[in-house]
Amino acid sequence: MKQFFGGCLGALTGVIIGVILLFIVLFAVITTSISDAIESKASKISATEIIDKSVLKIELKGSVQETATRDIWNFDF
Repeated sequence: MKQFFGGCLGALTGVIIGVILLFIVLFAVITTSISDAIESKASKISATEIIDKSVLKIELKGSVQETATRDIWNFDF
């Protein structure tokens, strides 16, 4: 009986420590994600500013293929 309760206490202690570590890791991941999102939002605002009366010039040269020249998946139909 003493061995049974010792095993249960050990398992319970392991579960509690595991749950605490899980919450610590999740908290770190969530706070890091929020921090990165805030930083990227601030940097995107300055990177996407469009200067007044600016023009985008695209030169379309060459041809566009509508199908691949070779079968990349090697399907033999």
